[in-house]
Amino acid sequence: MSYSTTDVICKKCGTKYQAALNGVFQINGEYAATCHACDDQTFFTWGIEAAPLVATFPKNSSPIYFVKVI
Repeated sequence: MSYSTTDVICKKCGTKYQAALNGVFQINGEYAATCHACDDQTFFTWGIEAAPLVATFPKNSSPIYFVKVI
């Protein structure tokens, strides 16, 4: 299994944290991850950026959930 990883900045408290998606990001998709500091969800879109792939879920990462195609 592979995971796409990215850094997310919480829109509520400004904390920067790592998050991981099971699989690869879809272009123009909307995703959500939960901040470890304030437990608020941050929603973000994914464009044409490359995301590092890792074989196992990174320790202390927040899971990323696919929300919708935009």
